[in-house]
Amino acid sequence: MNQNNEDRQLSVFEIDANDDETDVVFLEQAYAYHQQLVAEENHLPLTRNPINRDREGAEERLMADYFNDHCRVAGANNDINVLDNSPLFDDLLNDTAPVVPYVVNGVGYEKGYYLADGIYPQWATFVKSFTVANDAKHAYFKKRQEGARKDVERAFGVLQGRWGIIQQPARSYHVNTLHRVMYSCIILHNMILKDQKMAVFDWNEVYANPSRNMQRTWIERCETQRRKNKEMRDRDTHLSLQLNLMEHIWQEAEHEDEDF
Repeated sequence: MNQNNEDRQLSVFEIDANDDETDVVFLEQAYAYHQQLVAEENHLPLTRNPINRDREGAEERLMADYFNDHCRVAGANNDINVLDNSPLFDDLLNDTAPVVPYVVNGVGYEKGYYLADGIYPQWATFVKSFTVANDAKHAYFKKRQEGARKDVERAFGVLQGRWGIIQQPARSYHVNTLHRVMYSCIILHNMILKDQKMAVFDWNEVYANPSRNMQRTWIERCETQRRKNKEMRDRDTHLSLQLNLMEHIWQEAEHEDEDF
């Protein structure tokens, strides 16, 4: 009799222990479910698919491409990186560029020049505008220089509109192919201008003779490139040409006013 009572009490304790463990599991599940409901209530519904912009990585790439001591050429097509790797002045460095002597404001120059904005270096082959125009003369030069640059951009717009060049990325083309395409379009454009009696200048007489480089030794060619590179990057020539051009067009403007 006593044995039966002890067995029955033991089974009751075991059942009570199992019930406590079950209650704990249920309470944990209920708490987790409650937390899920609260999170869903506080979470705003998404109306579009999220896109990972990787802003931190973009900032790092921007700094590496434009502001580090050694910028990258691939993926960083800013003006300076393109200039450093451009064959634009190869003919000048090889001493096969056209000979174009001219006089500006009584000063003679031998090299042609490109119109450029303020980011480009002060080379003898660039004519830049002024960042700040302090007087009427500087303001007039700034206006004329920027206007001429716009005319060049419009000319490339004509090439693009007529023959569809530079409309799409051209990385898949070979460099020589790009040269030939561009030169062909420019020649066609100049032929049209000449046919319409709008040609500005005949270049046939000013090209240098490429044969003058044929007999030079490797050392002579290296010395020529070193000398031409120094002349091209001459800052004093750049400033002199800039100021003389400013004086030249200012005098033209004054003469036009006198004629009127």
